Amino acid sequence: LAVTLAVQLESMGDDVGAQSLLAGVEGPKSSLERGYLYLGSGDIEKGKATLRESVSGLVPQDATEIIALLDLLDRLQGDALPVVSSSVLAHRGSSGLALVELEQVVNEIPEEHQSAVLALAAHIAEEGGLPEQAARVRTQLIRDFPRAPEVPEATLRLARFRGANPEGVQEAIELLEALILEEPDAAIVPTARRELRTLRGGPRP
Repeated sequence: LAVTLAVQLESMGDDVGAQSLLAGVEGPKSSLERGYLYLGSGDIEKGKATLRESVSGLVPQDATEIIALLDLLDRLQGDALPVVSSSVLAHRGSSGLALVELEQVVNEIPEEHQSAVLALAAHIAEEGGLPEQAARVRTQLIRDFPRAPEVPEATLRLARFRGANPEGVQEAIELLEALILEEPDAAIVPTARRELRTLRGGPRP
């Protein structure tokens, strides 16, 4: 209950109240919320450390997302502030604003990290119920950074989005074909093959 109330207070901008509710409360969910509160207050190192504490107790999908965020923050180091700000906004339910912030600053981030920032922006948009914006960001990622490690997953997710509508099926097929041809060893390729077969009207294996 304390964690639920803290999340509500945090989404309303009452960080002090949220921190007070979480004081003395143990567990992965409280660590997760406490970590974002630290990030929001500007204590990035303490926020990262607290988020790391939460990982082992989170469900796999949430744990994977936190690990990816921590990895990006570690790589960005002194350039991490815009990503921290946007991640906190997204966690508090302001996905649209978080996306705008990331798109405004992505070109100011070292080029070797821009693909990861775009992947994060697309994820924030998708999780925030903004599928068109997520597709737009993934299109940019694939176009501007075709050899980036984030491209296979971005391509698969973009193909799923396009293939959900009849007029987008051909584009989805072309995206999946390109993914399979250009990244044959990617872990995501077996999934891409299955989805390509489905789009072409063939039976599932």
